[in-house]
Amino acid sequence: MRLIRGLQVPVLTILLIVGTVRVAVSQQTATSNVAVGPQYDTTHVYVTADDFDHFVASVLATFGGTTTKQVVATVTPTPSSTLSQLILTPVGTISVFGYKTPVPYPFGLERTGYLVTDMDVAVRAARVTGADVLVTPFDDPIGKDAIIQWPGGVSTQIYWHTTPPSYKSALRLADRETHFGEFVSHRILGS
Repeated sequence: MRLIRGLQVPVLTILLIVGTVRVAVSQQTATSNVAVGPQYDTTHVYVTADDFDHFVASVLATFGGTTTKQVVATVTPTPSSTLSQLILTPVGTISVFGYKTPVPYPFGLERTGYLVTDMDVAVRAARVTGADVLVTPFDDPIGKDAIIQWPGGVSTQIYWHTTPPSYKSALRLADRETHFGEFVSHRILGS
């Protein structure tokens, strides 16, 4: 039983990526598909606003790909301002943030973002597996966001768009690894 419970977080992460999530609520189990696709799973990178354009150009020169239009927006539930742009590369999508204001805590701690089709179901699924919701779902300019933290301390942003985006998948290689030390691994497996 301890091994099965300890595998819930890694299994949920894998299932989000491939598109199937099992949500256990009380004694009932419901199956929901809340993941959208790997082209909408992003690595989050925070740079200074002054380094923003140089960073984007460097990634494109290194990996190739395209970008979305750069915008200035408030993407937190508190007053803030950031440059924001997606870099769509053959090795994955990068969400780049260049804050013009201080970065509100806990933003900047999350390593990844995952587009979901149902924010409420995704948050419930995360909680069932032992995740803590650091930032409850909030409205942003194009939908809703939340930040969750898995047992062991890895934070992830989940987001939902009012109008579903349509990015062509440019992925050739899916390589998302997170490495944990022995202490953190035991905490994850023991949760």
